[in-house]
Amino acid sequence: MIGVLIVDDHPVAREGLRRMLERSDDIYVVGEAKDGVEALEQVAELHPNVVLMDIRMPGPSGLDVTRLVKAEVPATAVIIVTSYDDEALLMDTILAGASGFLLKDASRNLLVHTIHAVAAGGMLVDAIFFRQAFDTAVAARHELGAELGETSSTLQLTEPETRILQLLAEGRTNKQIAVHHGLSELAAKKQIQTLVTALHATNRTHAVAIAVRLGLIN
Repeated sequence: MIGVLIVDDHPVAREGLRRMLERSDDIYVVGEAKDGVEALEQVAELHPNVVLMDIRMPGPSGLDVTRLVKAEVPATAVIIVTSYDDEALLMDTILAGASGFLLKDASRNLLVHTIHAVAAGGMLVDAIFFRQAFDTAVAARHELGAELGETSSTLQLTEPETRILQLLAEGRTNKQIAVHHGLSELAAKKQIQTLVTALHATNRTHAVAIAVRLGLIN
């Protein structure tokens, strides 16, 4: 069972998400929070597997809360659920440590699929929106700072490492990557962490964003 905490300052939005999830056999809502402070309290108390996080709320923003959640309870995955389809915001959520990004008009099937993906250790965002953000990043590659430029010139990836990055970009979980490469799940996890470190990334999602910017993957 996947325990989900819903964080949104609008009661109607929380109720809508709860109703969509009540129809799932393996997902249950452990609680609701109306602002960032309450969200942090409930994460500490309830240890949900997944948090559905609004961006703009009274007090700490959803991004600030996401950073704190990932620092204090790293096993909890965060999905940003927002009305703002802004490419820069998507990249901000990646840097904050979120594993998923959905617009509030996303279908129930996409919501459930995303929850399953991030709970299993993967990452998933609205595919079209994510592609647009990546395309923008690729187009702006020449404007990157010195750090990424140095990384691009000195980083030497093997073909299997490049394939792992590509699989991460497709939202594959550690287990799926392990099976694809004939590795144990622990070995796959260690290789992913090595790639994250090599790319000077904060997490796997950030690593994928950097890899696309550097032209390491498509």
